[in-house]
Amino acid sequence: MTQLKVKNGYLTAKMGDVIIKRLDLSFRLTNVLCTIASIKDAQKRGKALIEIGKSIRLHNRQILQGKFCDQIPISMPFFNFWYKI
Repeated sequence: MTQLKVKNGYLTAKMGDVIIKRLDLSFRLTNVLCTIASIKDAQKRGKALIEIGKSIRLHNRQILQGKFCDQIPISMPFFNFWYKI
């Protein structure tokens, strides 16, 4: 979908690359988390979660940057999107 938006001029190529890279990282982190969730030993699972925690927090901050396309273009608290009004 992002590539189509770039192709049709709704997004710049640079913004499209940023979005695709973030999506790719989301999928990689999801795969890592699924692998960690399957670890039976609670201590090993906890240690693995701690090790990946910083990467997940950083990624979450990055994906929440910028303007959401479904948000009313006025200043509102983070949780008030148009569909909750």
